[in-house]
Amino acid sequence: MGRDQLKDFKGQTYSNQTHRSSTDPEARLARKGDKVVRSEINRLCKYLSIGIAQVVNLFDPQYVFFTGRLFDQVPWLRKNLLARTRQAALEPAVAECSFLATSGSHLLGAVATAISAVTSARVHELKDTLSGIAMTVTRKSVV
Repeated sequence: MGRDQLKDFKGQTYSNQTHRSSTDPEARLARKGDKVVRSEINRLCKYLSIGIAQVVNLFDPQYVFFTGRLFDQVPWLRKNLLARTRQAALEPAVAECSFLATSGSHLLGAVATAISAVTSARVHELKDTLSGIAMTVTRKSVV
């Protein structure tokens, strides 16, 4: 299998570019200006932005990556989501966070999350080591 290719439950190979999404019909209607579909996508955007804002507030990430076929199919969705997220998040957290569009599979996202978790854990160890041996001993004794 080539890069970004997956197999569905029937064993058929597809890629992110060729796979027909369940959101294709709605995206087509949204691009044509269907008021009901646009209203529902705006509602989805509202609740998604609240969730993303909470992640930004709690974890203070450097980057948040947006991916998905719906973002590619409905051009105004990403800009709308970013604006709503910036409104809902706390100013200090959102000021230092970059929101980036990306493409890839769910597998790549899971791998990136695992790498981030491992490197974050190592950075804290390094910080403890640089702070001095007394600090490291104190923290280890608490654990």
